[in-house]
Amino acid sequence: MHDYNLKRKRVKPQETILDSDRFKCEQEPRLYENDGDEDPNRIVVNYVKMPVAENGIWALCSAIAGTIFFMIFVRRLYMAEGAPGLDVTVMGACGILWSMAAVYFSVRGLIEKDRNHATCFVGIALGAFQIITWLIILIVTAR
Repeated sequence: MHDYNLKRKRVKPQETILDSDRFKCEQEPRLYENDGDEDPNRIVVNYVKMPVAENGIWALCSAIAGTIFFMIFVRRLYMAEGAPGLDVTVMGACGILWSMAAVYFSVRGLIEKDRNHATCFVGIALGAFQIITWLIILIVTAR
């Protein structure tokens, strides 16, 4: 492979215009206000600017869909006075599947490193709550 940098004239760092006296700072630039701490191993991490976990968005959407199915199921079950039709049962099954998907995507989102996991925590909380609620409803109505 041919290196094009070999043909170019190499510029030494002291020969650039930015190293002249007019462009130098009078004092060292500071990255943070409290940069003068004596601990050299201190690492400042800003979690607000971290990107959101990709699977966390899917988890949140799945949890919202599961919540919608859950509310429709409970309302239609109440209106049917405990004797639901097939469509209400299918709503319940869809709600369970969406809740399970929310938990699955939340766990996958928590595995992602250096990401903001706020949506994963919301998704796993909603999904786990709904799965537990579905199981309680299933046990109570099975009697």
